[in-house]
Amino acid sequence: MTVNRPRSIFNQGRYNMKRCALFVLVVLLSIGHAACNSIQEPESFERTSFVLENRSGKRIYIQRNNELLESGPFKPWLSLARNGADIHYHWNCAVACPCDGGPCVACNEPIYSTRPLYPGQKIVYTWSGLHYRASTYNGRECHEPAMMEPGSMEATFCYGFETERVEKPGGLPRDEFIVDRQCETVPFEYGRDRFVRLIVRPPGRN
Repeated sequence: MTVNRPRSIFNQGRYNMKRCALFVLVVLLSIGHAACNSIQEPESFERTSFVLENRSGKRIYIQRNNELLESGPFKPWLSLARNGADIHYHWNCAVACPCDGGPCVACNEPIYSTRPLYPGQKIVYTWSGLHYRASTYNGRECHEPAMMEPGSMEATFCYGFETERVEKPGGLPRDEFIVDRQCETVPFEYGRDRFVRLIVRPPGRN
């Protein structure tokens, strides 16, 4: 026969202390998780979607994003700026030196490629406002994550109709870039405009 013995005062107190400690731990983890999320994507900021749509009647090409924010022939299809200064709107190895004293991440050999957009197709990139702001730490240039303040900005869309491939030594994949690059800049108000769009139309039609 099993006899259920009542817990002693000592055992009962120890049991309650364990429950209390577990409850405090759960609360702290919840607060920390909420704080991290609020830093990355505050609910008060509107997401902005950038749309490049092909209505030209021909196939066009766009340059894909890569590990470096290039300004030359490999510049990606979407660039963001404020007052003429480029905005690092996505993480890449060019901004891989943190401002907390951590080690920098070395850049790998970049691979440049293009993507076709056929008539009627479009590409969309949605941005939460998170960017990587240049700063210094102990005399070293670094980048720290920050949320973009509302205000006037510029979005530059680039595309073309022809591409070229360049051989690379060592058996690496060939680079591909747009030969006849065309870029158009569209001003917008971050925090107000939820969609920023560029439509590629046939020549002579706006």
